[in-house]
Amino acid sequence: MPLDPELPFDSLSDPEPPAPGRAQRTAVMARARQLDRRRRAVQGGGAVLCAAVIAVGVVAVVSVAGDSGGQTSKVETATAPDTTVAVDDTVAVTTTVPVVPTEPVAGPTDTETVAPAVPAEPEVEPMVETPPPAPVHASFSATVSGVPPGVILNAQLVGANGTWSTSSDTAVLSFSDIPPGDYQIRWDWQSPDGASAAGRIAVTITPDGNAIVS
Repeated sequence: MPLDPELPFDSLSDPEPPAPGRAQRTAVMARARQLDRRRRAVQGGGAVLCAAVIAVGVVAVVSVAGDSGGQTSKVETATAPDTTVAVDDTVAVTTTVPVVPTEPVAGPTDTETVAPAVPAEPEVEPMVETPPPAPVHASFSATVSGVPPGVILNAQLVGANGTWSTSSDTAVLSFSDIPPGDYQIRWDWQSPDGASAAGRIAVTITPDGNAIVS
């Protein structure tokens, strides 16, 4: 609106200018807050929308081998998830994230059976046979009665373990290193004048080396 040139400038100075009321000040502050919220909502919603579009813009290229040996390329564009951006006094952003299925953990099936552990057999030490004690050999003497002096007395010790021979100019016959067992002493003598005699004596040698003469 142009000013009246005839209006003096001094008349524009009002010592008591009019002041806005409480209602006018409240309306101005509410409008300012509304404009500020819209500005921030527009900026935040645009950033979220750009990030969602970049994240879901995935292109899958599948190569399929043809029967003739060639390859055919098929390009599919992934569909972006539903995204809702509301710009108002408040901003609401809803993003749908695809769920990736997890593979089940492999484990034993019901048909599988576990073989029971077989206990190890204890080691058996071989039995060592103890050899029987060695038989004790015996040495003994036997006396033949009725032998005249000056004659030679001949004798044989006969048994299952062998035969031993000896002679004596007396009536005593001696044997040594005889193993245990049953024996017979077969003796005989002959004098120069033609007299003679013969006989037998039973002898038993025990395992402990004792000689029993009967």
